[in-house]
Amino acid sequence: MSADIGFDNELYSSEELGFRESLRQDLKVELAPYVEKIEHGETEVWDVIRKLAGKGYTGILYPPESGGLGKSFMEFMLACEELSALSLAVDMSMTASSYGFGALAGNRNPEKYLKPLVKGEKIGAFCYTEPEAGSDLGRMKATAVKDGDGYVINAEKRFITNGSIADYMLVYTRNGAFVVEADREGFEVKKEYKLMGLHGLHLGHLLFNRVWVPQENAIFYVEETADNKGKEDEEQRAPATDMFGLMLAPERSYIAAEALGVARAAFQAALKYSTERIQFKKPICEFEAISFKLADMATGIMAMRLMVVQTVRELQGNMFKAAKRAAMTKLFCVTQGFNICNEALQVLGGIGYTTEYPVERYLRDIRLLGIGGGTNEMMRYVIQRDLYKEFREAEEGSGESQA
Repeated sequence: MSADIGFDNELYSSEELGFRESLRQDLKVELAPYVEKIEHGETEVWDVIRKLAGKGYTGILYPPESGGLGKSFMEFMLACEELSALSLAVDMSMTASSYGFGALAGNRNPEKYLKPLVKGEKIGAFCYTEPEAGSDLGRMKATAVKDGDGYVINAEKRFITNGSIADYMLVYTRNGAFVVEADREGFEVKKEYKLMGLHGLHLGHLLFNRVWVPQENAIFYVEETADNKGKEDEEQRAPATDMFGLMLAPERSYIAAEALGVARAAFQAALKYSTERIQFKKPICEFEAISFKLADMATGIMAMRLMVVQTVRELQGNMFKAAKRAAMTKLFCVTQGFNICNEALQVLGGIGYTTEYPVERYLRDIRLLGIGGGTNEMMRYVIQRDLYKEFREAEEGSGESQA
C-alpha cells in the first residue's frame, strides 16, 4: 500500500521530496526490522539509532563539517514524521539528543559535544521539567551559583528523555543553562520510569547534588538578584524561563510532525484492514459506518499536514517566533492524531486491541504527545493569551486612527 495516501507532494520542494524518499528507503533497512524488537525489549533503541547515525540522520540540521547533512528545518520535520510512523520511541530519543541538547549546547562546542552526538557515539538530553515545575516553569527550583572559575548546580529533574543513559545533559536552572557530563561528581540517576507506551524510551528522574561545572559549560548565566530571586509571577519570573521559551515553538512543531507520522501509520493500517476483513459476505469498507470513519481520518491527516507545513515554513523564516501558531499546530495535531489512532483501533475491532497489529501501540504511544512539550491545556492558554493580546492591540490601534 502506498505510504503517500494523505500526502500532498505539491506542498514540498523537489529537494525535500528527494530527501524523504531516500530516508524511507534507508528506514526500511535500518529501522523497520527492529521496531517490534524494540517494543518487546529485545533490541536497545540506541543500537538502532547508531545505525541511523551512520547515514547522518542524527545530524539532519547540522553542517557536513560536523558530520551532519546540512538540511532544512522542513526536512527535519519530514524525518520526524517518517521515523514516528515506524517508531515514536526512536524519534523522541533522537530529537532529544540531536535537537534538544544539540541545538544550544552542541553548537557551543562542536568538537566536544556536537560531533560525537551526530556520529551516535554520545547521547544527549535536555533537562527542564521538575517535580514542582512542569507547565509552571516559574516554579523551577534548580539553581546555579558562581564558584571560582565555574558553577555549582543543585537540581532535581524528572521525565527526562534519555536522562538515565545520557552522556551529556543540558540542565536548565532558574538563572541559566549548563552542560553537565554524566560522570560529574554529584550526579545521580534516581530512577528510570516504566511507561504505558513508548517502550524502549529511556525516561529518567535525575538528581544534581552540588555538581560543579567549569565556566565553558555555561550556555548562559544570569546572576539572581533581589528582583528576580524566588519570583514565580509572570512579571518577575526566573531568568531561565524566557531563554527556554525560545526553543518551544520549534519543539512543538516537531511534536506535531510526530503526531502526524503516528496518525498516518494508524490510518494506513485501518484502511488496509477495512479492505480485507469480511463481514456479512463483503469487506467492511463497503459499510458506510466504516468507510466514513476512514474519510474523516484522511481529512484530519490532510489538515494536520497543512498546519505542520505552514508552521514550519514560518519557522524557517525565524525559528523563535510564531508561538501561537506552533501552539495551535501542536494542539490540533496531537488531539486529531489521538482521535485517528482511536478510530483506527475501532475499525480493527477486537483484533485491534491485541498486539497482533501495531494499532494499539500507536494509540499508547501518541497519548504522551498531548502532555510533553506543553500540555493541551497549556497550548490553549498560549493561544488565548496571544489572541486577546492581538485583539487589544488592534482595538487600541483602531482607536488611535479614528482619533
